[in-house]
Amino acid sequence: MTNDSFIEAIHAGLEALEKQEKIHDKCEHASEKLSMIFLAIEQNPLSTLITNARGEICYANRALCLTSGYSLEELIGQSPRLFKSGKTPPAVFTRLWSTISSGKTWRGEIINRRKDGECYTEYEIIVPVFDNKGGIVYYVDIKEDITEKKRTKKELERHRRHLEDLVKERTAALDKTNHALAHALDAAQHAAEAKSAFLANMSHEIRTPLSAVLGMTHIMRRNATAWQLSQLDKIETAGRHLLGIVNDILDLSKIEAGKISMEMIEFPIRDTINSALLIFSDAAYNKGIDIRFVDNENLPDFACGDPTRLSQILINYLSNAIKFTHSGNILIRAYLQDETENSTTLKFEVQDSGVGITPGAIQNLFEDFSQGDSSITRRHGGTGLGLSISRRLAKLMNGTVGAESIPSGGSLFWFTCRLAKPEKSDRRSMAEIQQIPDAQEKLRKNFAGNRILLVEDEPIIREVTRSLLEESGLEVDEAENGVQAVTLIKTKKYDLVLMDLQMPTLDGIEATRCIRKLSSTQDIPIIAMTANAFDEDRERCLAAGMNDFLKKPINPDRFNSKLLHWLSKK
Repeated sequence: MTNDSFIEAIHAGLEALEKQEKIHDKCEHASEKLSMIFLAIEQNPLSTLITNARGEICYANRALCLTSGYSLEELIGQSPRLFKSGKTPPAVFTRLWSTISSGKTWRGEIINRRKDGECYTEYEIIVPVFDNKGGIVYYVDIKEDITEKKRTKKELERHRRHLEDLVKERTAALDKTNHALAHALDAAQHAAEAKSAFLANMSHEIRTPLSAVLGMTHIMRRNATAWQLSQLDKIETAGRHLLGIVNDILDLSKIEAGKISMEMIEFPIRDTINSALLIFSDAAYNKGIDIRFVDNENLPDFACGDPTRLSQILINYLSNAIKFTHSGNILIRAYLQDETENSTTLKFEVQDSGVGITPGAIQNLFEDFSQGDSSITRRHGGTGLGLSISRRLAKLMNGTVGAESIPSGGSLFWFTCRLAKPEKSDRRSMAEIQQIPDAQEKLRKNFAGNRILLVEDEPIIREVTRSLLEESGLEVDEAENGVQAVTLIKTKKYDLVLMDLQMPTLDGIEATRCIRKLSSTQDIPIIAMTANAFDEDRERCLAAGMNDFLKKPINPDRFNSKLLHWLSKK
């Protein structure tokens, strides 16, 4: 939630309080709404302060108390001057009071002082709140501690100036390279802005064809023979692995920042290992290599964690083993290393009979962009990023990585991870699961004939999505861009809209805004379908009026579950 939208929510809560005093027949509803709003305020990470018209503090949330060091009891009835450090220019306060006294919102920076005397800088938004007669009754102050941001910005500015000075010195000494250095400096200044746009575009460009590959694989299963189904399984497994790699690379900056989230789902351990092994079975067969999983009886059947991340490390190790092994065998081992009441620590090993690695090279294998042989004449390629990502992912799973090798004698790569134990009481047998109707069956039974508007500019994606919808008994109309979608929705009644984001003429965001302006479309669920995979894309969709968000490539089970959920709400 942004600062502005959060202030609007506070404003709405205070207005609900005023109405509660006058409208008795709606008091229960207002009370519930007010309780919800103030719960959000109390738990919000941004500091929130409310004063009365005289400037006396009548409320402070938990975040403000933690930031300032004052308890709520110490703050109630005090003036915000309690935080005054004396370092903020007086003109700032003059403009502040002039602005809010006239009923306007003020935004700006103020240097405040904590209870222990430490000064810090806050970005504040102060909003006056009016009663029904237009008089100011409260002031709401939302504060964000930006001290670290300003320090970081100042440090980056210092480094930037230092870099500029170095460039100027080198440019003066090397006239022949003047143009190249100026161009490099300009590129460096624009790199930060270009990075975000590049990653978003890369996500879209890779996920769109992946959607087609995985979608067509799903369609081809309908009339496939047993042998064809086996090959389609391999295509789908490889495609979903590629999708996992794309996700990892796109999230690399989040891994470095410690902001990546790990899933916590129950999964079968042996199936995860065999799925990783299946990807390389053909490559191993073609090279005459025996590749197999050596089971261990102490390995648990199930665990709770992130199977995609675990599989990513295994696949990285297996890919290297296939690459550097020309004959012999590759073995996967997994066993229980340690356990507690609630968790298990597992160790996974991939051992090969390949060319091996020298002791000097093995020390840096897990560092960024490091390779066993980085010379231009090396026989084997690679980005040098796979083992680094493996190390980071293992760390996120509270584990470590390592390798042992003898030149010409093969290598052993290992990693550990700590996983939660599943709740046995929640696990159902396969027979029980098969008796529960899946989402597609429920769609056919309860919503057959419902009309869906599919808005998508890519013909293959439209074909795949239409096929999924028709499998569930749903009627489908298609639009190739936002303009066509708005035109269709003005003339026909739809039960749900699937909206792509990136389209020519009118994109999905603007099309949704246009649709939501129509009084007859307020209750129609609109679900975004996009190859963009970033949190900010989800936020843009919800802000435009969409109800939900689906990432491409579309997983049929997840897709049907979303449809069932939103159609059931109508």
